[in-house]
Amino acid sequence: KEMRGATIKYRKHRPVGDLEISVLRGRNLVPQLGIPGSLVSSIMWDPLKFAHESSKGSITESDPSSGAVYQIGETEGSGVTSAPEWKVAHASNELERMRQLLPSKNFLSRTNSGADLRKEVMDELKESSRNVLNFPILQPIVFDGNDDEDVSEDEGEVSESTLHMKNIQLLPWESSKGAIVVRIRFADVLNKLPIFDQVLGDVVIPFSRIAKAGSVEGWFQVLEKGTLRTAEEPSDDDSKKKSNKNDASKFLNSHTDKEVESPDTTSKVIEGKPFIYLKATLKLPNSRMVTDIDKETSVVVAEHLIRSANAKEDSLLGFLGTSINTFNTVTGVRGNIQYLQNQLGNLLDIFEIVKNLFNFTCPEKSGMILIALSILWLVLSLIPTRFVVLLGGLGQYAATFMSAFSKPIDKTQIDAQKSETKDDYDPISTRFKNFFSGIPTNEDLRRFYFWEAIKVGEREREVLANKKRAARLTKLWKAQWFGKLELKVKNHVATAANERLWDWKNIFCIIQGHRFIWWGSEKDFDEGENPSGQIFFAGHSGLAGLSPLEMRELKPVEAPLVVSIFGRGAADGGQQTKISLLAADFGIKESFEGAVLNATMDKND
Repeated sequence: KEMRGATIKYRKHRPVGDLEISVLRGRNLVPQLGIPGSLVSSIMWDPLKFAHESSKGSITESDPSSGAVYQIGETEGSGVTSAPEWKVAHASNELERMRQLLPSKNFLSRTNSGADLRKEVMDELKESSRNVLNFPILQPIVFDGNDDEDVSEDEGEVSESTLHMKNIQLLPWESSKGAIVVRIRFADVLNKLPIFDQVLGDVVIPFSRIAKAGSVEGWFQVLEKGTLRTAEEPSDDDSKKKSNKNDASKFLNSHTDKEVESPDTTSKVIEGKPFIYLKATLKLPNSRMVTDIDKETSVVVAEHLIRSANAKEDSLLGFLGTSINTFNTVTGVRGNIQYLQNQLGNLLDIFEIVKNLFNFTCPEKSGMILIALSILWLVLSLIPTRFVVLLGGLGQYAATFMSAFSKPIDKTQIDAQKSETKDDYDPISTRFKNFFSGIPTNEDLRRFYFWEAIKVGEREREVLANKKRAARLTKLWKAQWFGKLELKVKNHVATAANERLWDWKNIFCIIQGHRFIWWGSEKDFDEGENPSGQIFFAGHSGLAGLSPLEMRELKPVEAPLVVSIFGRGAADGGQQTKISLLAADFGIKESFEGAVLNATMDKND
């Protein structure tokens, strides 16, 4: 679709002008509701802005590149202000793609040579070029209605693309119906709400005016969206000419019977209206010297504009949906949200400081405030308010009286005191600021007590899990005893520090009926894992004593806390199994031994 009709239908060279435009600053850019925002200016080229509706079809047929509005570029967001200064402008995607297709030596890729310039001049040129955009403008044309017969006979066979070439006539640059449109709009979130209008207005500069004057610069009023009018603030030279003209008219009117009227083409500018300052310059090519690069540049520009016009016609997507606008909008929104977030954060910090001042988050400072308020309440309750005001006034009067009639100080001493107190340091206000700044906010408290809060939460979760586990064991499992012990397991690896071939392993165990069941941990039991092992108290089973070999391997502190039990194991076909368990203290050992005796006394063999 993009390649459809993207070829030019004429052979004559069509000159290309260099439009250099920059939008520098604005003033009074406030919407009707009076809420300022982050402003951006979108610069567009509308080839048929001033063309009549009935003639747009014929112009588009003659020049397909004039069938769409082209986005030149856009400035960066200015921040929340009504008087922005735009220092950086970004070219649109259309212009960037065109620059990639153009020859290496053309006005869009030309750079200033700094061989004979000083460093200061180069820095100034580099800074000023950041908000300057260059856009190619094709000279207006019209078909004369005849096919192009300027095809040499030496070319042999003529390609199908050159069969229907048309003769064109170059029109003067001043006859162009196009215009430069600068649209001022808001890029922040607040002004994108339905109750606000995102677009503030347009500034329309006729291209014919730029072509006649060569350069246009000044303050232009931002009018309503889609306007065809141009309102410019008159410069000082224009005001002087207008005043001289009015004086001449008054002189002629005083000496003639008929009043002479002087036409006034300048629209009246109302103070306080929105304005922007822009500069537009048109550099025309040299018509006497046309190089191959100029011809190639003209063909590439024309084909690219035609291709862009066809793509916009097919997709019905205007310039406001381009990615550069979306990028700049997101950038402006991010800056505004960050600024708004910081301001709200500072305001909330003040509220939290005042709240924490009275809820004894910092007991010393809250106590001082309580004592001060109590003293103030006592003074105001005992002494009438009028006496307090009177004493304050008399104190001020007495201080002034004493300073006027006290012993005069030498002038040199006064100068020395002034030189010593040149800075604005006030110890009293500084102490008050430090007093309130030392009160923590909720975020400070959260960071300070972060790890303590995690530990408290873990302890609370552990207590809750223990309660659930105990309820489950007593009501569902009907367990006579449950708790944590250490099981003697084989290690098979002896170290220099530990010569015995076994070790103690933590387990969670219960006694249910005539069974002793254990898991690797409490978590395994809570998650419903299979038991690590179990012993049935059936037949010859119960408590067992320690052998002399086991007594020799145990440490002196371990021997009194070890309990041995035996019974039929769940594995190995129910063979007799003996295990050794280590309790944490004597209380756990005695309760465990009592539970084992109860389980073996009423067993049914």
